[in-house]
Amino acid sequence: ESIRSFGINTFDFPEDFLKGLENPTVDSLKAYIKELADKKYIEKVIDIYLDNRKDILKNIEKYLKDTWRLDRITKTSISLIQLAIIEMKYMDLDYKIAINEALEISKKYQDKKEVKFINGILSNFVSESKSGSENKKDNKETIDDIIKD
Repeated sequence: ESIRSFGINTFDFPEDFLKGLENPTVDSLKAYIKELADKKYIEKVIDIYLDNRKDILKNIEKYLKDTWRLDRITKTSISLIQLAIIEMKYMDLDYKIAINEALEISKKYQDKKEVKFINGILSNFVSESKSGSENKKDNKETIDDIIKD
């Protein structure tokens, strides 16, 4: 779907992209479109983070045990938790996908304790969001909306 929205502008691709390509292929155009979509996604995540950093951190602190503080958590874990919260709360990504991605990345770089820790924080966040009114879809952008901008 998002590729179609870019397809209309096929002839408007930057010349530096097409320069040197005798016959641009569908694959090269798809790669370029994916790069544009990835950039839009990253920009959106950064904008959301900058606008909502305090709220995001409060959500994490809310689910820490009494003896824990944010400064005791690894930067990798904090980053993964923040990204998952941004995707779930502000970008309307399904919680199963957001949590799974955070856990899979964590498994690559951290020990099992950190993976369990991230899962616990995010599971508590989702449980409360589901029972409360935080999970409203009225004013959330989807990833397709972000790519269209």
